Amino acid sequence: MPNERFRADAALAPLKVFQRRTVDYVFDRLYGQHDPVRQFLVADEVGLGKTMVARGVIARMIEHLWDSTRRIDILYICSNQAIAAQNLNRLSDLGLRELALPTRMTLVPLQLRDQAALDANKVNFISLTPGTTFDLRSATGVTQERALLFHLLRDLVTHPRGLRNLLQVTAGVEGWNRAVGHLTLEGVDRHIIERFRRDVQADRDLSDELERVCELFPRRRDAYPAGMTQPRNSLVARLRAKLSHACVDALQPDLIIMDEFQRFRDLLHGDSDAAILARELFDYSDGDGHASRTLLLSATPYRMLTLADDEPDEGDHYRDFLETLSFLYGRERGAEVAATLAREMRAFRGLLHALPQSHASAVEARRTIERRLRRVIARTERVASTVDRDSMMREPPIAVSIEPIDLAQASAVSRVARTLDAPEIIEYWKSSPYLLNFMRHYRLKRLLEDQVDAPSAALRSAIQAARPAMLDHDAIDGYAPLDPANGRMRAIMGDIFGQQLEQNLWIPAAMPYYGGAQAGAPLTKALVFSSWSMVPDAIAALLSYEAERRMGVGESGRRYFEQHRLRPLQFRQDHGRLAGLRALLLIYPSPALAELADPLAVFGQTEAALSLEDMRAAVGDRLAPALRGLEGRRGVASGGAQRRVGRPGRDR
Repeated sequence: MPNERFRADAALAPLKVFQRRTVDYVFDRLYGQHDPVRQFLVADEVGLGKTMVARGVIARMIEHLWDSTRRIDILYICSNQAIAAQNLNRLSDLGLRELALPTRMTLVPLQLRDQAALDANKVNFISLTPGTTFDLRSATGVTQERALLFHLLRDLVTHPRGLRNLLQVTAGVEGWNRAVGHLTLEGVDRHIIERFRRDVQADRDLSDELERVCELFPRRRDAYPAGMTQPRNSLVARLRAKLSHACVDALQPDLIIMDEFQRFRDLLHGDSDAAILARELFDYSDGDGHASRTLLLSATPYRMLTLADDEPDEGDHYRDFLETLSFLYGRERGAEVAATLAREMRAFRGLLHALPQSHASAVEARRTIERRLRRVIARTERVASTVDRDSMMREPPIAVSIEPIDLAQASAVSRVARTLDAPEIIEYWKSSPYLLNFMRHYRLKRLLEDQVDAPSAALRSAIQAARPAMLDHDAIDGYAPLDPANGRMRAIMGDIFGQQLEQNLWIPAAMPYYGGAQAGAPLTKALVFSSWSMVPDAIAALLSYEAERRMGVGESGRRYFEQHRLRPLQFRQDHGRLAGLRALLLIYPSPALAELADPLAVFGQTEAALSLEDMRAAVGDRLAPALRGLEGRRGVASGGAQRRVGRPGRDR
């Protein structure tokens, strides 16, 4: 390894502004002077480069530890080795002669036994997968693991031949003999050997089981009965677990990166052997003040809430959130902080229910919760409105108002739901208006459809009272304004139509808009999230209707085809000739007109920006010669037609 000190600048230079900002914040939380933490979660949205952020944190960590640590070990834990190999290339591309070791925990002693080579590579990248590293309950491991166990235990048992036979498991004779014969303990860390043997001997139950099972395998067989294979497999699993615990010290991790950790969150919270082993890794310390740090990566570390219709095996997502927070704050403080946060969030919920009187207190409570979460969590949302894609998400305040019609809708639909013994509709009402129109496939609508042929008197009365809470088809046919009838819908419509966004193209225009509030507006799309499938239907229907109404389509009170019922868009033949082709101009663009009226060509002929009136005049000047040419050709065509009509008469 060159003696030149490592510098992080080259690794940080390619990062975007928001990525570098995250790197600096994460590094400060892990290694800063002010109350640092040992675990941190980067929860950036999918596609924002969490791996690049991790690479930046690695670079800063290496630079920070370069002079104070003999060897810097970085562990990368992910769901499978294919992903590990792909991401290790990105993580370890730091201009170093790094040693990347995809491995199992029990094979660490063999792959790291060349201490001279290890020290020559001051920075070591090691990848682990939970399936092979931490899951030790039932697997008998691979041949090389069992060969290592044989050499570690052969001096501790009275029947080494039985030990060799039982550890063969299902390996072929030739392969097993080769594995045992080629493997030695030369160069293996003595601390691992001594700890493993000490742990086995100290566990009296395990040592007795080891002797007992060795006696069952005095000679080698091609096949063994279940009465022998079951205790054998159980013993091998226990021995692999002991060896894995002894190997944690050999890794000496400085930084542990867990990618998409939610896939194996049981390692963080459980009480299994695998979880205990993982916690030994996370809590590693050499006793001289040098301790490992853990960086969690996940765009979806937990779901935001548990809904009534969630599947039971999806678990309690709120509890998962608190358990994740408990892990991030560490074993000593985690449980206390999680309990404190739970109390603060309950109090915050109460303040929200007491709005508006509790507004000031609610704002302060929210800030307290945010400060607590930011100590161990950072998240960046996707923003693509700048060329460098480095802008940050801003949350604009949108006022959500409640009008009398909203409450009338809640009352009317709730009465129908009670009559049908359907679930409470308050959560639905908060998300969408006109529930009886848009609640397809929901239980309320299914119950209503079941009784449509023979409704009770109470249901008929409830439906009649709910008529004002439904869409009025006569009003829609007449293009009358529709009340949003919902606070959130009212806010969306105010935001969209308040900026006249219905006048903008869906695909951003190549040239700036002329005049009006929408001129130069970058926003052309809005993304709305909802847990209810009826919400997209309601938004699409009401916004489309209002946009069409505002464009003047219904000024006469009728739709286009109702106004032109006698002359709809159609193509036909008259006496063998195509007719009605003028309708084609409504749906088929004219390349000739597009080229003549191209505003970019007009801009190219003038240095000054043109006003809307000047642009219209310039386009008219470009169209006029072409139109005069058409007029001339039409006259020639008309004269020719007259002459053709006259010839038959003269012949007669």
